[in-house]
Amino acid sequence: MLQKINTFLKKTLGFGISRIPRDQYGYFGDYKKELYDSLLDETRGGYNFPATLQKLKQDNKERKDTDIVISFPLLASVLYAKPEMIVDLGGAFGASYRSIKRFLPQSTSWTVVEQKVFVEEGKAFADERLSFNTELVQGDFLLVSTALQYLKDPFAKLQEASNKGFRHILLDRTTMVEGPTRLTQQKVNPKSYDAHYPVWFFNESELIAALPSYRLLYRYDVHPVTLKGASARLGGVFFERV
Repeated sequence: MLQKINTFLKKTLGFGISRIPRDQYGYFGDYKKELYDSLLDETRGGYNFPATLQKLKQDNKERKDTDIVISFPLLASVLYAKPEMIVDLGGAFGASYRSIKRFLPQSTSWTVVEQKVFVEEGKAFADERLSFNTELVQGDFLLVSTALQYLKDPFAKLQEASNKGFRHILLDRTTMVEGPTRLTQQKVNPKSYDAHYPVWFFNESELIAALPSYRLLYRYDVHPVTLKGASARLGGVFFERV
C-alpha cells in the first residue's frame, strides 16, 4: 500500500513518503552477561549522565505529588507490612515516596539508595522522612521498583538484601520473560532522552529461588513488554521473610 501511495505522490507532487523504521526503540537481543558493560553506550548518555540527571531532576521538581502515578501493589504491600523504615533501592529522587507519602504514618521513614550523583542532587527533595544514601542500609521493607533489571549483578544484590534481614521485599515493575533469564539492550527513544542500557529480563521462578529465606505472598502483572522472540511483561513479586 505504501508503495502505491509513494508512486502516486511522486507522479503528482514529485516526492514520496519515507518509510518509518519499525521497532527502532525498545528491548533487543539475548546477550551473555559478560557483555553487560559493552551494552551501555556512554557516548549517548545514561542514567547518571549529566543531561539525563538534570532532566529527571527537573521533571521531579515540576510534578506535584498528586500527579505521580501510584503503584497500587506498592501501596497495598506497604499497608500490609506496616513498616517503620522503607529502603528504596534505585529510587532516583523519591517519586515512589512522594506518590504514597500521604498514606504513610508520620513515624515511617523512607531512604532512597542511589548512585552518588543522585544522592548529592537528591538533597533538594529530602524532608523529615525522606533521606538519601549510597549504601544499602538496614530497614524492614525493601522496595526495588524499575531498578533490579538495570543492575549489573541483580542476583548478588538480592543476596545482599536477604543478608540485611528485611521483613518484606517488593520487586515492583520488574521486567520478566517466559523462559530463562536473559540480558538485553534497551534503546531509549530520544524524545525522552538518548541512551542505550543493558536490561535484564527475569524468569520469575529464578527470582523466587534467589530469595530462599522468603515466601512469595503474591505476584502481579503490570503490562506486556515487546521483546522479539519471547513473551515478556512488566510485573512484580512481593515476599515475606519466613
